[in-house]
Amino acid sequence: MGTHHTDTAEDRRLTGLVVQLAVELEIHETLVCDANAIEDFDLWRRAARIAGRRLKVPVRTGVSRDGLKVWAIQEPHLQKNAYTRGLPSSDVEAAQQISDLIFDDHDEPRGT
Repeated sequence: MGTHHTDTAEDRRLTGLVVQLAVELEIHETLVCDANAIEDFDLWRRAARIAGRRLKVPVRTGVSRDGLKVWAIQEPHLQKNAYTRGLPSSDVEAAQQISDLIFDDHDEPRGT
């Protein structure tokens, strides 16, 4: 029975994070947070991806190589960004490659 209560508490935390991150992603499209401010990184990542689905956009999440920052970004962010509108697709692809180098989504969550 104890597990059921834990799951319910985690579900409430997840639901609250989804609502919060959906609002922030809709406004900012990219979120970067201090990793020390995130209590449960896996839950935060899951909430960000669910928030993205609710906004009908895929969301990529990760942690910086030094483990100090966590991030979530809407995948089509570069295509929607005012700075890349009207640029040739090769420029947008180059910008995406730079973004991938900076925000490497294959980094391990902190603590592992």
